Amino acid sequence: MLENQRSEATPGRGGTLNSSLYAADYDNETLCEAAILNGGFVTRDEVFERMDYLLQRIVPVAERCQVQLACHLSDPPAPVLRGVERWDWPVAEGINRFLNLYDSPYHGMNLCCGTASEGMDDPTKELLPLVRDLGLRGKIFNVRLNESPASLFPCLRADPARRRGALADPLPQHRRRPDELQRGLAGRKWPRLPCWPWTCRLHVAAAPLAT
Repeated sequence: MLENQRSEATPGRGGTLNSSLYAADYDNETLCEAAILNGGFVTRDEVFERMDYLLQRIVPVAERCQVQLACHLSDPPAPVLRGVERWDWPVAEGINRFLNLYDSPYHGMNLCCGTASEGMDDPTKELLPLVRDLGLRGKIFNVRLNESPASLFPCLRADPARRRGALADPLPQHRRRPDELQRGLAGRKWPRLPCWPWTCRLHVAAAPLAT
């Protein structure tokens, strides 16, 4: 309905360009297509109605195929962006409402700790309880430990399942090679890279339910 929203990229360490969103530079007045087609505004309830419509049709297929469907948060969480109320604001409330739409072990989260932290008043206190709660419920299929003020390793320990394997995720674009992304080697715990800015992302993927 509304893709991830960004302002201009900002310079980072080692000549990298970091994905950013600054309110002062963001055009929140121009309505997105979904809002225009819906009379100028899309409510949170309408967003969940559409999500429910989709889940009722795809989760049964995922169950038959034994494929986990992991949902990423809308980035960034915010009350309203370009005429659409965001479903993940407040973050924990939105996640729980989304998960309650369909009861299935194949319906869960690609939990981006960076995005979740953006929508929290104090992520150093709020993020770990969320990770622990979702982990106890078996709803974390993939966790991204990127760009969060909460410590990385406590986030890992907070998930009771801990059935994880580390994967490298693309780093920010580099000015000297604008058409490429600096990439680590999948499967290496600590990728050897010419530049490893703090804004890098580490994917920790859950083990499959069935083998």
